[in-house]
Amino acid sequence: MGTCAVSDEKAYLKPIGKRLMEVRDLLGFKNREQFAEAFGAPKKTFEKYEQGLTELPTKLLLWLRDQHQVDLTWLMSGEGDPLDVAAPPQTQSPPPALDERRLQ
Repeated sequence: MGTCAVSDEKAYLKPIGKRLMEVRDLLGFKNREQFAEAFGAPKKTFEKYEQGLTELPTKLLLWLRDQHQVDLTWLMSGEGDPLDVAAPPQTQSPPPALDERRLQ
């Protein structure tokens, strides 16, 4: 009975994993390995995410949202559109005002 409870508890991860695979395809990554490499994680880790065996970490969610405009509501629930086309990509560099203060 204990293993069924654990399996049932993680059942919600399966559709999230399937949507993550959809995102990979939408973003033009050729395969799981390329997707994992772009994020900086092992292919095996992404395999577990896509199979719904492991929860997606916050760092990955933020990367998907900020670097690839993935709509996190869609990723988690399936509601809405996969990509938030209205959101501009985030940059890794700080705003110009911060750069100017560093130079002074």
